[in-house]
Amino acid sequence: MAIVISDRLKEKFGSEVMGDFIKVMEEIIGEKGVPKDELGSRLGVIDIRLNSLDIRLNHLEERYGELKDEIKNLREEMNIFRIEMNTFRTEVNERIDKTHERMERMEARLNEKIEGVETRVNERIDGLHKLIISQTKWMVGSIIFVGTLISVLMTIFRFVG
Repeated sequence: MAIVISDRLKEKFGSEVMGDFIKVMEEIIGEKGVPKDELGSRLGVIDIRLNSLDIRLNHLEERYGELKDEIKNLREEMNIFRIEMNTFRTEVNERIDKTHERMERMEARLNEKIEGVETRVNERIDGLHKLIISQTKWMVGSIIFVGTLISVLMTIFRFVG
């Protein structure tokens, strides 16, 4: 393969310098150069590999798009789930609050009933206490009366008898 140098370069640097340059370039190309046929076959292999990589890249781009859509769908589902969980949590909290209020009302009613029962029991105990004191006073009075009566009768019996 011959190297062609323009006339202008030959005029500027001289024919001798350009001749040396051509010799050096031919040696470099001879050592490291690749024949045209081999270059074509190598470029063909590279082209096949590039096409394979291009197909793989297209497949990866499609898969990336699918994964992106899946992630988007998952995020939407997670947001819906999060909303549902918040709604559920709110409902559960409301139910717990209602149950708590109901328990407080039941406790208040039970306390009122207990206070009413305590009041009635205390009134009955006070009434029984007054009745027992009254009966005890009557019994003591009766015993004193009977004792006095027996003493009087015994005294009369001693004098009469």
